[in-house]
Amino acid sequence: MSDKARKFMSKRNRACDSCRAKKAACRIDSAPPCYLCTLHRKECTFVQQTNRPRKPAKLPIESRQGHGILPASISEEAIAPIENDPTSFNNLVPIDSSILPQLSHDSTGLEYFFQEDSPPSELFCDDPRPTGFTPNNFACPSSPGILLPQSNADKIPENASSDENIRLDAGEMMPLLLGSSGDMDPLLLQHYQYDPTGNFRFKSLGIQSVGNGGYFTQFLLSPPSIFTSSREETGCDSWSPDSRRGELESIVPEEIGRRLINLFQRIVVPHYPIFNLSDPLEPGKSPSHLLASAYLLAGPFANFDERLCIELAYEKPPVKTLLKIINDVLAYEMYMPTISTVQTMILLLIRPSANPIVQDSSFKWTQLSTLIGCAHSLGLHLDPMTWKISSSEICQRRRLSYCIYTIQKWLALTLGRPPILNSEAWEVRTLSSDDRIDSGLHSEEWSHLMKGIQLESLLDPVLQLYTTSWLKTVGVEASSMRSPLERDSCGKIGHILEMHYHYIHLTIIRAMLRPFLVTPMDEILPSEYFVLRSQVREQAKACTSAFVDFVHKLSSNDREIFWPTWSGTISSSISFQILLMAITSLDVEESSFYWDSLQRLRRDMRLQADALPHLRLGLLRIDSIFWKGVHTVFRLDDHVRRAYFETTERLSGTGRVYATPA
Repeated sequence: MSDKARKFMSKRNRACDSCRAKKAACRIDSAPPCYLCTLHRKECTFVQQTNRPRKPAKLPIESRQGHGILPASISEEAIAPIENDPTSFNNLVPIDSSILPQLSHDSTGLEYFFQEDSPPSELFCDDPRPTGFTPNNFACPSSPGILLPQSNADKIPENASSDENIRLDAGEMMPLLLGSSGDMDPLLLQHYQYDPTGNFRFKSLGIQSVGNGGYFTQFLLSPPSIFTSSREETGCDSWSPDSRRGELESIVPEEIGRRLINLFQRIVVPHYPIFNLSDPLEPGKSPSHLLASAYLLAGPFANFDERLCIELAYEKPPVKTLLKIINDVLAYEMYMPTISTVQTMILLLIRPSANPIVQDSSFKWTQLSTLIGCAHSLGLHLDPMTWKISSSEICQRRRLSYCIYTIQKWLALTLGRPPILNSEAWEVRTLSSDDRIDSGLHSEEWSHLMKGIQLESLLDPVLQLYTTSWLKTVGVEASSMRSPLERDSCGKIGHILEMHYHYIHLTIIRAMLRPFLVTPMDEILPSEYFVLRSQVREQAKACTSAFVDFVHKLSSNDREIFWPTWSGTISSSISFQILLMAITSLDVEESSFYWDSLQRLRRDMRLQADALPHLRLGLLRIDSIFWKGVHTVFRLDDHVRRAYFETTERLSGTGRVYATPA
């Protein structure tokens, strides 16, 4: 320690460097490290000088939007292998960077994250927040709390160890977040005489303070019976959630339920770790609506269990009854949502549609809006990292928050909707290795989850592409995105990552192509335009070919990884993109290539559709065009029409084409 190092118990400068940067209370029992440094596995130091209190750092817009985005600091060695690629985005003419503010240098590492020597997950996901930033001092109008001067921090009673008493989500009283613009002002609430656990009780209600340091976050604690009158108006008072438990157990016996839960934990939980190992799903104990939603998701995979494949061969749990149990309980709990309410709604949202050839887009979007409303009520849009609650609850809340955020992005992208969530007002946009606490995931499963988070970090900038800005111009300076080298490098989980990878790549390509597809051809265009158009179309060719190869390599064993509700939309997107490329081709050779690729894709999808239901939507939509007749649906240029008929005639002799021109 240098001569200028500060004493850790100094009255004036008692906080360590990390806690000072976060404006958090630095709790030290007898000697360093402090509690927060121990929790986050950071070095607890006291070397920074402080002559005066620092003002909270103002984050630039780029930093606020960039949490979780792949960093630009990828090594030169990682970029070197792609510099000679003729289709590399690095070879494209530089364009207005305002259209792709972060993507222009953020997709560099994508081709490596499927390899064993990919950058460590910590590079992407371990606390990307800048120094001086704490989850609770984010300056935005919707922030539900207030950052107070550090001198007021002493007014907050020091809580006992965070794992000792406070269980915000597991008590008998239901928590409801009190926002900064509500009638109960946090500045007033901070003067309450809280007990050592941060609780203040009235006759029926209570206030729970979970804030730390100079920031105050409070929840209103209410008994479940407080909304009895409101429930009476809707008829929910005639029964209770407990009454639905017996109904559930009568249609799903305990032994069947346990096996369905085992399937659920194997197939769903590695992608969505929204449960705690200390509070597992268990027949007869867990909430009935939560069990019913898990049974619904696991039911289609009964063939993967040696007993369920026989037990449920002739008589499966009635879906309508399970959904009625869920909907009845949700209607009851909507007045006072709980963590189990949010968990149930997440499972309903990611559940595939009952009919694989129907999107249910309006219904899913409405479900998503309801889920986000419940999450806001519970404060899941906040980062609880510095709250005075148990570490188990902190990590579960962060995992729930991230799952909601990323599900919203996938649905927005695949349904073609604007994002509902404002990234500046949703604080948990990535996870780190610390969030694995009590998740029940093995280290390998968590490693695969981190790879998925790396990929999903691109969804924000990709969604930004689909604004009116694409009408002006487009382009990137990023490197080419190549297909993963090894399909089995991440096991089965790697397959769904690969599908997401190809879809994100395809979505970027679609945005890049649009300016070239809407430019009036009677304009006088510079030579650079044609060079750039040629390179973009070459990149599109490589992207679609990789996607078609991916579909070709699928097998019936992949069914348990292609269940998320947006899987069907992804299969439909590749079909229509190839069709678009064929119709807008520049010559006969290019058009023939795409017609051949499309017929190959249709053949593979038809062979796999029974085993992989997510392919049926894309197959039905593209088959309907061929059934009607491509030349009767679209206006085809002469060279495109010629390529279409020649390809159809050539393939019809091999039995590989499923529809011939009328």
